Amino acid sequence: MFARAARAGTRPGTFRAPPTWRSPSTDARAEYARLSAAGVRFVSPPNEITAGVNAGGFACYFLDPDEITLEFVQPPPR
Repeated sequence: MFARAARAGTRPGTFRAPPTWRSPSTDARAEYARLSAAGVRFVSPPNEITAGVNAGGFACYFLDPDEITLEFVQPPPR
């Protein structure tokens, strides 16, 4: 954990929200399947957001090639 925090430029015990990729896709599960097949490493499959401004959308986290955590968000339909 400490090595990962050092690579990310943060001190252990501090928190910075990961950069977010708001997908133009309206199907987070299909994007997850496509990106997984292309070798993207996800922390989990898309989870439905059940509260807040993005309720009804989906979100999941994935790692870039440098193992930086990024957030994938599909906004809710409007």
